[in-house]
Amino acid sequence: MPKRAQSRGSHPVSDLPDGGKRHPLNMRTTHAVREKLERAATDSGRSLAQEVEHRLEKSFEREGLLPEVLELAYGRQLAGLLMALGWAMRDAGRAAGFVKNSTLEAAEQWADDPYAYDQAMKAVGAILVAARPEGDPTPPERKHPALAALARYGGQMIGGSIAEMLADKRYEATATEGEQAEPIRRLLGPIAARLKRPKGEITITERKEDDS
Repeated sequence: MPKRAQSRGSHPVSDLPDGGKRHPLNMRTTHAVREKLERAATDSGRSLAQEVEHRLEKSFEREGLLPEVLELAYGRQLAGLLMALGWAMRDAGRAAGFVKNSTLEAAEQWADDPYAYDQAMKAVGAILVAARPEGDPTPPERKHPALAALARYGGQMIGGSIAEMLADKRYEATATEGEQAEPIRRLLGPIAARLKRPKGEITITERKEDDS
């Protein structure tokens, strides 16, 4: 019995839509990208067209990994919230960048434009406000000065410390914090250099509570 025909991709031909029938996709690319594809095709034994298809297919598979990775790192609810925040920030920033400069390039570079970035922050705020749980957010009273400061200003202090840590490698961080900061700093790129402690930031040592 003859073996079932199989493409050089990741699926048997008979398992693919239309029995694996290919449909034309006209595209252009740079010389450098074409060279990389040709080298990869030679290494894998695929044709150039098969290599392009294989890599496109893998890119869609990787998209599905993001929710799982975020859930593993931050838990289910926070992972969902982070994805919602990223979605809102990206779309609002791009829209603002395009509205201001009327170019797609400006839309993609929204994070470097003060107006577009401000609009992205407002989009994030809208998501966070919408997701806020019902109840009174008044800080609990604590007699210990450190706990009192943390109760009142914990969000500012922690956020400011993380921003400072990401902006300056010399920041005194624990080994675990350093491991967390490095990949984030790498992804942020130029944004990491402009991170700074927000104005009015309060640390435990800067404020003494009179709780005696």
